[in-house]
Formats: sequence, C-alpha cells, structure tokens
Amino acid sequence: MKYSFWFFSLLILFSCEQAIQEVEVADEEQDQTSTVYQNPEVSFSCSYAHLSDEQRTPRTISEAVDLINLLPKPLELPCFLRALKRPFKINLTDSKLSAQPAFDRQSPRVFIFIDDFIMSVTVDGNASNLLEFGEKTSGQNALRGEIAFPLQADITYDLPFESIYRPLSGVTTCSGCHKNEQAEGLGFSNQILKPQRKVAWDDFDYERYLCQINYDNAGRCRMIRALMAYGETIDYDFPQQYPTMFESF
Repeated sequence: MKYSFWFFSLLILFSCEQAIQEVEVADEEQDQTSTVYQNPEVSFSCSYAHLSDEQRTPRTISEAVDLINLLPKPLELPCFLRALKRPFKINLTDSKLSAQPAFDRQSPRVFIFIDDFIMSVTVDGNASNLLEFGEKTSGQNALRGEIAFPLQADITYDLPFESIYRPLSGVTTCSGCHKNEQAEGLGFSNQILKPQRKVAWDDFDYERYLCQINYDNAGRCRMIRALMAYGETIDYDFPQQYPTMFESF
C-alpha cells in the first residue's frame, strides 16, 4: 500500500508538470497568430511573429538595438527577453557584487549567452529594469552597454554607451569592478568577469513552475516566465579563463 501511494503521488506530479508545459507550448503557438491573449494571468502579449530568426538572435550590441527597435512600443524588458530566439545558454548567480545585483537565490541575476555576446538581467529588485551588454572584442575584454526599460520609442545606437558613461571622470560605471577599461568603438571595453557563485538551472526552472501553477504573471514572475517558459534554455558555465572579481585584483 505504501508503494502504491508514492507511485500515485509521482503520477499526479508528472501529469501536473506535463499540463503546464502544454499550456506554455500553446501560448507560444498562439503568439504566432495573435498579440492578444484570452488569459493574461497565464501569459502576456508580445508581438514578434513578424521577425526572422536572425533578427531575434542578436550577437552584438547594435543588433540588440535593432531588435529593440523592431519590437512594439511601449516596450517592457520581459517582451524583449521573450522575443529572443531559443535555444540560448544561461548562467545564474545570486551574487550581489554588481551594479546589477541578484535579489536572492530565488531571483538571481541571469547571464544570456549568444555566441560571444552576453546580456544580463536580474529578475527582481531595483535593477530589474536594466538590460546589460558585454560584447567580446579582443583578449578578455568586452564592450559594455546598458539600457533601462520600459522604452517609449526607438533608440539610437549610442544610447547603451551613453547610459553608463560618466563624463566628469571619463570612465564608465562598470570600471569600479571591471579592470583594463579602454575606449573602443562607440564606447568602452573592460575585463570580462565570471560570478563567484552559481544558482542551479533546476532551481530557477522550479521558480518558473511556481509562477505558472500560481497563475502569477506580475513582477519577478513576468521576468522569469519571459526567460524560461517559451523555449529551451541551456545551463552554461563561464569559460574557465575568465576570473572572478576577487581574482582580478
């Protein structure tokens, strides 16, 4: 009898998770034909069906700006994240040592990798409206940029660089943590750092599951579902050659 109880419990849990996945797939299919949802508690509107896979796969800061300008306005950060073509790689950290700190382990900072291009967001807290960029240039440096959401209109290619530059000091806001800063292209590049600690992909996907079963589509859940509910994400480790912030001093 004891074994029957556990088998029945596991069967219910599997069936519940399978049903949630089917709802999310249905959301994705519906998005290809409509920008208005019948159940906004479960999903949110974000029109990108008119875009090609290439347009949804930015590999540079300028290509990310192009994608932003192709999406409807006003534009919130979750819509941009949802529009990104899957699959992509992610790395999660609960580190607070950043101008874009994680809120906690349940609301981590998320690094998104598309080839050598890195974007990062945090899903909760004061910095959850920021999209940060690191475009690998040469050696261990990356060109830095940042955009604050929501956006009411199209933006220029200069905006990601202007928002982090401090003209009085002649450096960016990134230079306090990232060494070897130098002028490059439209902005400044500096050293690529990897986070000190990592949050497990499964733990973050469980947060997506909780958002879904609770019909929570606001705040942090909106960000989490934009990242995790609309296609495959791949757990990824930073390359070993990149130091942590403490190792860089």
